[in-house]
Amino acid sequence: MSKMFFLFCVIISLITIVNILSNGYGDWFYITGIVFSVISLIISLFIQNVLEYYHDTFCKKCGKKLACEETGEPVMKETSSYGEYTLIVTRHWKCRYCGNADIRESQENIFAEQGEMLPEVSLKNIECNKCSETGTLVEIKKPDIKEIGRQRLTRRYYKCTVCGHEEINESEEIINRRKHIG
Repeated sequence: MSKMFFLFCVIISLITIVNILSNGYGDWFYITGIVFSVISLIISLFIQNVLEYYHDTFCKKCGKKLACEETGEPVMKETSSYGEYTLIVTRHWKCRYCGNADIRESQENIFAEQGEMLPEVSLKNIECNKCSETGTLVEIKKPDIKEIGRQRLTRRYYKCTVCGHEEINESEEIINRRKHIG
């Protein structure tokens, strides 16, 4: 329902902009149409969040609306293998009226994938934490990349060819998604 409303608002905004540009009305009408389009998009995003909360708090057992509340903190389960990387968030809900406990799993707008391995030239400067040899580390699997909001966490897996020590290196960076015009 909420995604349909959002899509509907986007279509209305685009139709309004096309009509304004094709009819050639004055600047005031053009600006009013743009403002109306942006406001409708913002309202649709708020409605989408409200509907998502409404869906989360609905009790399936007793049928009451806004009855469930979250118990405890959400649990993040990360599974990393040589072929894939998945991240699942588990939330526990309990109804205030009938006591029904519900467990829901989802990815919750968290982007998770496996990245590309570093070239061997980049590994020449990395030192092993156990034997202190430089240039002996090899990457043993593709790195795990997780993006939450504007934060990107990259986890790389190394193994020393001399002593066999395995280590995990985690780096964090802030993502700037703005496009530069120029």
